[in-house]
Amino acid sequence: MIYTKADKMGPQALQQNLESIRKEMLKDWAEMPKEFVTSAETAMGREDILDFMGKLM
Repeated sequence: MIYTKADKMGPQALQQNLESIRKEMLKDWAEMPKEFVTSAETAMGREDILDFMGKLM
């Protein structure tokens, strides 16, 4: 699961949003898929996604 625009909110607000999303998703899912928090402006998460994709190939 990729969360985008992480640079648009502060760290505390981001963490609260992620926890809220996880809580809702886990109502229907047994576990959360791999998660990536990203920002195109700061390149946050870019290397994590590329590393993950590289391991799949």
